[in-house]
Amino acid sequence: MILTGSVVVALAAVVGVLSALLTDRVRAARDRARGPDRELRARRLDAYAPLYRRVGALSRYRVTASPRAALPTWSDGLHAWYFDEAAGLLLSDDAHRRFLDLLDVLADTAADDTHGPRLVEAEADRLWRAGEALLRRLAADVSGGRAGDAGAGGRGVAAPQPPLLPEPPRPPAARGPGEPVLPVTPPRPPRPREESRPALALQVRDIT
Repeated sequence: MILTGSVVVALAAVVGVLSALLTDRVRAARDRARGPDRELRARRLDAYAPLYRRVGALSRYRVTASPRAALPTWSDGLHAWYFDEAAGLLLSDDAHRRFLDLLDVLADTAADDTHGPRLVEAEADRLWRAGEALLRRLAADVSGGRAGDAGAGGRGVAAPQPPLLPEPPRPPAARGPGEPVLPVTPPRPPRPREESRPALALQVRDIT
């Protein structure tokens, strides 16, 4: 059967209309699926902001001279955010696990007075890492991405991320009485590479 030009034009118009309708339906379904996710991220952003600031203050505990007696105050503040503000309802599963991990570290460190009233470096480092893991998960929740550390809920290997909690400089190592301070020798600049000399060409004469 030979189709006339008018029939071909009509079929092309019908195909175009159907294609446009299908595209619109797919886009509308995608927007409906993304709508609740965007709304949830917006609500989490408002709820996570106070927790982010409280956990971010743990960076000062990276210094080993931090008082152990102040840790229960931080734990009480996290409990108040979770229950009194009812913000814990918005935590994702991964963020909830990291939140509980941080509470456990705070409780264990506060109860262990083996090292006296001040935190030792290993305890401060454990606190810092627990807070860092929670902050990464909170940032991933509100951005819709994956946390930068392993086991953050995403699949595959995530690219390394810069730390969210700044690490204060470590204090210099203690010196014994009368021990001189060794000068710091700056590294030597690399020696320039010598240009390769052209090889001597050997001339071979025919022996007659």
